[in-house]
Amino acid sequence: MNNRVDDFAGLRISCAAKVAALADALRGIPHDLAPCRRASLVALREQVYFGWEQPMARARGAQLVFGKYEADGWWSKAAAALVSSGAAVRGTRQLERDHVEPVSQIVADLLEVPRSAAETAALLEERLVTCTVLAEEHRRLGGTESVGWARYEAAEVRYHLGLAPEAPAWDERNGPEDFDAESSGEADQVRTESSDLLNDADVARAHSIQNKGKPDASGVAGIDRTGTVDQGSSPGDLEFKSGIDGDLHLVLPAGQSVDGWKVTVVKANGEREVVPAEWHGAFSYYCTPAAWWFIELFGAAHVEVTGPDGTTAIRHHARLTRPADCPACARRR
Repeated sequence: MNNRVDDFAGLRISCAAKVAALADALRGIPHDLAPCRRASLVALREQVYFGWEQPMARARGAQLVFGKYEADGWWSKAAAALVSSGAAVRGTRQLERDHVEPVSQIVADLLEVPRSAAETAALLEERLVTCTVLAEEHRRLGGTESVGWARYEAAEVRYHLGLAPEAPAWDERNGPEDFDAESSGEADQVRTESSDLLNDADVARAHSIQNKGKPDASGVAGIDRTGTVDQGSSPGDLEFKSGIDGDLHLVLPAGQSVDGWKVTVVKANGEREVVPAEWHGAFSYYCTPAAWWFIELFGAAHVEVTGPDGTTAIRHHARLTRPADCPACARRR
C-alpha cells in the first residue's frame, strides 16, 4: 500500500514538474522570438490535459464513461440522466467536460509567475475542477457572466457529485453541495430498480434537449433560431461566450457579416490591441452560424466594439473587470 502511495506522490510531482517546466520555457522565450500569447496558452493547456489530467485520473483508478468522463466526478443531473437511460452514444457531442473555472484562466496564471512542481500541483488540484454536462447546458454556462460554480446557478444547471445518486460527502475544495436538493426539505421519492439513476422527468428532459434540431419524419431538421437576428446588430448586441476550452469570445449573432466591425481589447495598463475576426462559420461545437473574436483575458480591462455605422460600445464581463473597477474606464473619466 505504501508503495502505491509513494508511486502516486511521485507521479503527481513528475506531472506537475513537466507543466511547470513548459510554463518556464514559454515565459523565458525572448520577446522578439516569442509566439503569440494564444499559442503559448494552447501549448500549456494541452500539457495540462495530456500531461496532468489524464495520467492523474488513470493513477487514481478513475472509472471513465466513454473513456473521458469521470464517473465519480461532478455531473449535471440531466447528463447523468442521459447516461443512465442508455441514450448516450460514444463519439457524439452529447456530453461535455466543463471546467468550473475556465482552464484558460488557470493556464494564464501558470504562465504569469514561476512555480515549483509542488506549487504547480497544489494549484492544479485546487482549481482544475470539471463537471460533465450536456452540450446544451455547456452552451448556457458559456453565456453567463458569473464565475465558478455561480455559473451553474445562473444557467439553471442542476448538479451533484458522482454519476450515481448516492453522492459522496461534499469536498469543500471542489465546490458546493448539490444545490439541486429541494429547499422544502421534503424527502426524495423512493427510486425503484427500474428508475436507475434519476427519475423519468430528468430522462425525458435530457432526451428533449438532445433531440432538439434533429430531423423529423420528413427528414428536415427543425431550425433553432435562438440568438439569430434578421436585422443589423449594434455593438451592444455582440455576446460574450465561452468556447470549447473555456476561452472567452465576443460572438456576432448569426446572419451578420464581419465587414465593418472592429473589436479592441483595452488592457489595464492602457495598451490597446485590435483583435481580428477569427472565423466566419460555425462557432465552437454548437454549430451556431456566427463570427467571433478571441478575447485575451490576461491584463484586459474592457473591450471596445465599433459597428459598421461607426458607433462604439464599451463592453465589460465578469472575467475581465466590472465597470466600477475598470482602470480603462477610469482613465476616460
